[in-house]
Amino acid sequence: MIEIITLGDFYIRINGEIVSNETGRTQKLWHLLSLLIANGGSPVSTNTIIDTMWPDKDADEAIKALQNLVFRLRRIFSNDEKTNTDFVVYTQRSYMLSKSSDLYIDAYDMENCWKKGKDSSLPPEERLSLLTHAVNLYNGEFFMNAYSDASVMVAVNYYKRMYIDAVLLLAEIHQNEDNIEESVRICEKAIALEPYEDSLYIRMFSGMRLMGQTARAVVICENYFRLLHSVKGISSSPQLNRIYQEMKGLSEPGMDAADVLHALKELTRTRKAYLCNIELFRDIYQYEVRQDARRDIPFFIVLVSVRRKDRNSTRSIDTAMRFLKDSCLHALRYGDVFAQYSDYQYVIMLSHMVSQDWSIIENRLSGHFLDRYKKDDVLVKFDIRQALPAEED
Repeated sequence: MIEIITLGDFYIRINGEIVSNETGRTQKLWHLLSLLIANGGSPVSTNTIIDTMWPDKDADEAIKALQNLVFRLRRIFSNDEKTNTDFVVYTQRSYMLSKSSDLYIDAYDMENCWKKGKDSSLPPEERLSLLTHAVNLYNGEFFMNAYSDASVMVAVNYYKRMYIDAVLLLAEIHQNEDNIEESVRICEKAIALEPYEDSLYIRMFSGMRLMGQTARAVVICENYFRLLHSVKGISSSPQLNRIYQEMKGLSEPGMDAADVLHALKELTRTRKAYLCNIELFRDIYQYEVRQDARRDIPFFIVLVSVRRKDRNSTRSIDTAMRFLKDSCLHALRYGDVFAQYSDYQYVIMLSHMVSQDWSIIENRLSGHFLDRYKKDDVLVKFDIRQALPAEED
């Protein structure tokens, strides 16, 4: 079995043993190999190879140099004594790598998994597996971006864009499956490899905001802006600038009230209850308490607790909490606010409601949760209290 690793690192491994460093004067040899791989398994004409690698050489000398390199490459591959396959194939005045199953190339494996993982008709678990494998294969640029000829540079950019697309898809699926921390972690790791890619920051900030880490996201975004300006001399995309303004709570110079209302409307397109962190929940609560004193309409606080029926059980209730969060988003009224209060509790704020309405909301919320959780191992308890009036200074 021959393995050629090209993404970030470069080496050839035959039957588990690395052999690519055993031969001297290998720069031209690996350049030829990069051309053959960059062409995606299709034949590369001898004229193309010669024009790329020996543009100033006499034609006869260039052909002899190419034949010598092919001979050396075949010698390296012939170290695989378990197969008689000729891994460098000559056909119609062109060279190509064999499509034998005994030849593995990480770049081709990555492309195959990425293409399959884009299929939205597949189950999320299968897509996650395919895209995770694709992302993990990429450890840097194709052939370490060592060659400047056009076909290799196209391959460098092709696999880089493929990697970024796979990361964004993978992070999106994780976020949709409520694995928000994993979504953010994947983006952070990708940014370490590709630190100037706006789309990675945009996806990461989406997850961080859901985790209540907006302040940290603002700091990271500002550091990124400084990095772009000092190293690249450019500005970030309008989309990232807009997201930064939203996170920072700033308005652009010259904006009037209509612009502000439009921006706020963009943030409230979703017709669900509003999930926030507990710090923001406290701020909203203080505001509602003061409004309550003005309009004489009470509002209520509900503490929803999830417990194992078996009090001796040490199993996590994270899964039940994720289902409860989804139920709060979809079963509460549009405009209701809730936050995670502890590892096993959510706190809900219900305004514009009389106490008799609570039984309807409770039934809708508990019904949504039980319909989807499908297990009989937890108890859900609701504790509702009318909010206390504001204390006068």
